[in-house]
Amino acid sequence: MTALNSVGTSGSRRSLLLAAVAGLVVIGSVARFLTGSPLWLDEALSVNIASLPLGDIEGALRRDGHPPLYYWLLHGWMEVFGDGDRAARALSGVISLATLPLIWAIGRRVEGARAARFALLVAALSPYAIRYASEARMYALVMLLVAAGYLLYRRVVEGPRVLDTVLLAVTVGALLWTHYWSAYLLAVVGVALLVHWWRAPEERRATGAVIVAFGAGLVSFLPWLPAFLDQAAHTGTPWGRPARPTQVLSETIQDLGGGPFPEGHLYGIVAVVLVLLAALVHAASDTTGRVELAGSLHPRLRRELTAVAGTLLLGTAIGYLTNGSFASRYAAVVVPLILVAIGVGMSLLPKGWIRWGLVLGLVTTGLVGTYEVVSTDRSQAEELAAEIAAEAGPADVVVVCPDQLGPSLDRALSGSVVESSIVPYPTAGDPRFVDWRDYEERNDAADPAAFAAGVLDQVGEGGAVWMVWNGTYRTFEDHCEAIISHLGATLAPEVVLPAGDQFERADLFVFR
Repeated sequence: MTALNSVGTSGSRRSLLLAAVAGLVVIGSVARFLTGSPLWLDEALSVNIASLPLGDIEGALRRDGHPPLYYWLLHGWMEVFGDGDRAARALSGVISLATLPLIWAIGRRVEGARAARFALLVAALSPYAIRYASEARMYALVMLLVAAGYLLYRRVVEGPRVLDTVLLAVTVGALLWTHYWSAYLLAVVGVALLVHWWRAPEERRATGAVIVAFGAGLVSFLPWLPAFLDQAAHTGTPWGRPARPTQVLSETIQDLGGGPFPEGHLYGIVAVVLVLLAALVHAASDTTGRVELAGSLHPRLRRELTAVAGTLLLGTAIGYLTNGSFASRYAAVVVPLILVAIGVGMSLLPKGWIRWGLVLGLVTTGLVGTYEVVSTDRSQAEELAAEIAAEAGPADVVVVCPDQLGPSLDRALSGSVVESSIVPYPTAGDPRFVDWRDYEERNDAADPAAFAAGVLDQVGEGGAVWMVWNGTYRTFEDHCEAIISHLGATLAPEVVLPAGDQFERADLFVFR
């Protein structure tokens, strides 16, 4: 009877635990669709480019600097569901949900059913994954393709089948057509494959099949190569400077937890501990509570973590050579492997307070990070637009300095009397887009005085100039302030709204 009671108690605890995990997975899944923040620059650009006729998207991307696959998918999605904020973002949410079972499958292949459950929990509540599941950008798609590519790679290695090899080739090509940082991951894995093919003759058939799939994926990118070379020569990351390896590591760890706040930092620390356990734990004993550490990376995740480190290092090195910057969103090409490693680390800990303390810590900080991600406004555009729309008249002109504030503000002012009167600095062109071609050179050559004079010429009888500006953007040092000075010499300035604490924020002045 005691034994039966014990079994019953154990079964009840297991059921409660599985129910709790399922509930948290549902919470994380729903959170992917909850943000109500207005679209910020990158998202507004995504929607505006994807709204163009399919034949015009390539030309727009030559001025933007990205490959086209996500924009084609978003174009088709918006044809069906519309281009509202939630509708545009929902594509990333659906893609992110489709990634969750793939993460579970990877965890199961690496370390079994328990690791699969933990990996699923980690991925479902990942503030990083939820951030990009709730943005109209390509990073959720990158994570889906990386997870799918990993599983296909493992299937081909275990026994080459034509269908799996073809699907792997399609996935490799799709990654290149989605984001250029994918090339760093593919380069690291490709070199490792060539070395393995040379060193392990007995496995050359399987390794060769993977190499063929990689080659076919690379060939599929050739039609886009002229556009890529043009982008490489004229666009880039003028908004930032090259990052040191320590900066890349620090920003990636911080944003795994959702951002620069205490719980985000704590999430990152716990995540690093669990990844190290996954990398170094030799064996874990549920009976003795002891954990044995290996003297080097354990074979279970050696290839995966080497690919993570190699990708980040290669991307950082090339960034230095090409004067390219780093943003933690680029780490999407390796985050699925990191999330699986965190789940594996959880599964390797022996039962007891250490395991559940770390699990509870990661879940709690992950929930806080998720709340921050879905509740924090990413742009001040709607607040600024509301102030302008409440008082602006048809003779008014709206200036945005720099032009990077234009796409989100234009979207927020849609339908207002000044919708067609938005003038971005320095181009005075279409505020829906930012032309990144030779960006820094153009901004250095811009003339704030001439721009201000042109704005004053556009103002109608009795009209005012509204100016949305932020002087901290790189390559615009003192330009916005110079425009304010020149406008203020003719019209009286008034501060309407100070910059908020959003990621994309600006001051609002009016000159009458």
